Amino acid sequence: METRGWSDERGETYHMRSKETSDDYRYFPEPDLPPLRVDAVWLAGIRVGLAELPAARRARYRDVLGLSAYDAAVLVADADAGRVFEATLAAAPGLEAKPVANWVTGDYLRIRNASSDTVTVDPAALADLVRRVADGSINRSSGRAVLEAHVANGDTIEAIVQRLGLAQISDTASLGPVIDEILAANPAAVADVRTGKPQAIGFLVGQVMKATRGQANAAVVAAAIRDRIGVAES
Repeated sequence: METRGWSDERGETYHMRSKETSDDYRYFPEPDLPPLRVDAVWLAGIRVGLAELPAARRARYRDVLGLSAYDAAVLVADADAGRVFEATLAAAPGLEAKPVANWVTGDYLRIRNASSDTVTVDPAALADLVRRVADGSINRSSGRAVLEAHVANGDTIEAIVQRLGLAQISDTASLGPVIDEILAANPAAVADVRTGKPQAIGFLVGQVMKATRGQANAAVVAAAIRDRIGVAES
């Protein structure tokens, strides 16, 4: 004779308010309902066949995959995002879950929500893109452009990267002549670096990025500039 609520956190019901008397609620025995006796084996079979419940899925994303509570909540609340996330991880079992979640909850949902049409992404292609950005083959900004192109025409990541010329340059031998040219053209910035002005490094890196149409690996460029000028990383 009470009203009870449900607590997701505790996984149990809790008392909300007591009712007055059974008469007020017109309680009476139901003569046409026979006793229900559930077979334990049948019940176990039903339990095994149940889909993973939202609370359990959020907990798995946090505790097993290492996602933040926010990412887990977004992926579980949006069935499409959760499907893309799971399929991408299945397409590349060795891929870390966190960068995949970032791409799905960020760029994929941005593209999908801005489109009036159905947006389709190949999980294997998304896994390839995440891997390329992680290993420095392309930078994050280029990765966004590649994902948009893939959604638009369904081309492979490799084909898009080659067509748009977005492969990131991380070879110091290839970057050397460009870096030397930028340093020679900007003696004032070089002097600022030597006097301990960190923003000058950013300026020089930006000039190299501009000269290489954004293809240079910024971290490699910064390290090479410091090496050429003879200053340690601050």
